[in-house]
Amino acid sequence: MAAQDGAVPFSFFQSRSVLFSSHQFPSAPAPPVHPPRQRNREDGPSPPQEVLHHGIHCEGSCTLENVWWEDVGEDAATFRGGDIATYTVRSGGARGADDKVLQFNGGGTLKVSGFAVEDFGKLVRSCGDCSDQTDRHVELSDIEAKAPGKSLVGVNENYGGTAKLSRIRILGDKNKKIKPCVRFEGNSSGDEPEETGAGPDGRTCCLYKESDISYG
Repeated sequence: MAAQDGAVPFSFFQSRSVLFSSHQFPSAPAPPVHPPRQRNREDGPSPPQEVLHHGIHCEGSCTLENVWWEDVGEDAATFRGGDIATYTVRSGGARGADDKVLQFNGGGTLKVSGFAVEDFGKLVRSCGDCSDQTDRHVELSDIEAKAPGKSLVGVNENYGGTAKLSRIRILGDKNKKIKPCVRFEGNSSGDEPEETGAGPDGRTCCLYKESDISYG
């Protein structure tokens, strides 16, 4: 199920049976009695298609392509590479996240495209209270998000974090409760980070225009 012309290749949201285009959510064999709690990846792509019931930890640059998380729970993937790392999440989707879908703890740039998310807290969160802080950069494009949800991306403006958003579609959120981009005052002490604002701010942190977000 490859993306074509950069568009989101599916929709979680056409019906309760989860149809996207003419395809159903990929089926997977029943998980083992004691499935692994996480899987580590270092500098490599994912297999062509995976349906997961556990989290992934990327310790360096990695590509997760066409990966689907049925019931996220805590975090679907955590990115922990160095300042020059590039993490790519292409196609796939997730639903059922109690809080974060993609947790960004390391340095570098996280690029997410052609991805759908449903019933979530935050799609991407740059760690707000990690002991090692740095300027993390997030790029979201061709994202389809279905309410309920809280935010698409949260970044720490005091550490130079940025988020670029384009071609974002939010569904089932007529009151616009899902915030596309939230700014925080991060810290390295482990304290709860303080939210400082939300919405596009031009050239500083949340880099998008209102026209980059559509609702349906």
